Amino acid sequence: MYTCPSETRHKPDKPDIEGDTKGTNGTCWQSQEEIAPEMTQMPHHDAQVTSPPAGLPPGTKRVVTFDTNAYRNLNRNKVRDLRQREREAGVFALANPIVIQELAAHVADEQDKDYRHCVSALAKLAEHTWSPHHPETGLCLLPDSQTTVCRRLFHVIPEYKPEIIQGLAMLARRIKELAPTISDPVVLLNCKLCAAFVKSQESKFHDRINQLLALVHAATVEEWVVLLAELAAKEHAATIRHTLLDAEVMIKARTLMEIFPSPLRLIATLLYNEQVNPAGSKRQSWGNFFWDYCVCFNAGVLNKIEDAPVYLVSGDRDVLKAAVEVNCADRVVSLPEHMKSVGLN
Repeated sequence: MYTCPSETRHKPDKPDIEGDTKGTNGTCWQSQEEIAPEMTQMPHHDAQVTSPPAGLPPGTKRVVTFDTNAYRNLNRNKVRDLRQREREAGVFALANPIVIQELAAHVADEQDKDYRHCVSALAKLAEHTWSPHHPETGLCLLPDSQTTVCRRLFHVIPEYKPEIIQGLAMLARRIKELAPTISDPVVLLNCKLCAAFVKSQESKFHDRINQLLALVHAATVEEWVVLLAELAAKEHAATIRHTLLDAEVMIKARTLMEIFPSPLRLIATLLYNEQVNPAGSKRQSWGNFFWDYCVCFNAGVLNKIEDAPVYLVSGDRDVLKAAVEVNCADRVVSLPEHMKSVGLN
């Protein structure tokens, strides 16, 4: 992962297998609210495979990270060409740990209707983000979105996050090696941990949506944005055991609205539409909205690694629409647009 030496690492209590974080209020508005499950140790020969490079390759002009749908839609036969064209164009791809765990959740059960697509997507993710510095080391990783937001708001990141995120990268590497059929019991156990975590988070997100819809009536999209920003500020502070004063809450909320408008707009629009058109409810896809919300924090308008801006490549219509509405379309692009920008159709 790419981190700054000056950052403070805060070490809250570690979560249990289902991702509950002790010391927080259990709500689901942080960028990756409760932390991903701890991974079971992979075989010894893989123990050191996910150390990231110390910096971006010379000449990097921008960094990209793909969401789940982008990897599912990416043609398997074009992954190596894409990686080569990106590097020729000064584009460096990093794997998003949230995307890894969302895809891995579908690999836990071979009877899952999305099993085959998600095994393939994880293999594409691993190949796309393989280290150009030291090919033997595996994937290059983006910091998860909770780390990104805590760093921006408080200059603090959770101490235990890198180890968990590295475990997810190792899992993606092993799935790439084993695809198309995954039978390794350790890999399957870790996929089941991811599935339990994903189910837990989506359940909590459903509960929170219902709570907010019951408590808030006739709010505009803009009013929902403000409320969500205030909640996110408080809950990120809780993650690092910091209590915001009332005057600080709005300051941090404004920072979130300025730097991370896309994820706030995405969920604010969902809440608004659920109120004004309950007959057209997207309740069945609320879980997907939660993970899209998390991933969107990596496309903040000021997000950079070293001097290279970070872009999100998305295959999700609602994500792309939210980015356009908050003037972030230059940081959130579709897969065809990204492919065209590096000379691929």
